[in-house]
Amino acid sequence: SIEEASKGAKKWAQESTIGQRIFSKVSDVSQSWKMTVHTLGNKFSREEQDAMRKQFSYLGFAGPVKMKDSDNEYILIREVEMDACGNPKYPRHNKKELVPENASRPPLGVYFGRIVGSGRD
Repeated sequence: SIEEASKGAKKWAQESTIGQRIFSKVSDVSQSWKMTVHTLGNKFSREEQDAMRKQFSYLGFAGPVKMKDSDNEYILIREVEMDACGNPKYPRHNKKELVPENASRPPLGVYFGRIVGSGRD
């Protein structure tokens, strides 16, 4: 769950040397940041994604949010069960309507991390 990923990230950030070094950057007001929510095959509203991001507010991101060319990028991945074609087995929406029994299914996994490199530079 998102809550478990948040608790795990908090523990790692507090107890490991690497975690402390990586997450010390979030308290630097000169360091811009962004957090991408990747929901692998399901669509979540902006409000739902914001609620997921808020689970990590204890990290105390002090710098400005910058969606392009940020100094630090974090990612939250919510993994769901997929079929052989790569589509969600239990889609949250049937056309435009929410399917409550599918929406309430827990994800297979939730992962949180910092992007340390991207692109082909």
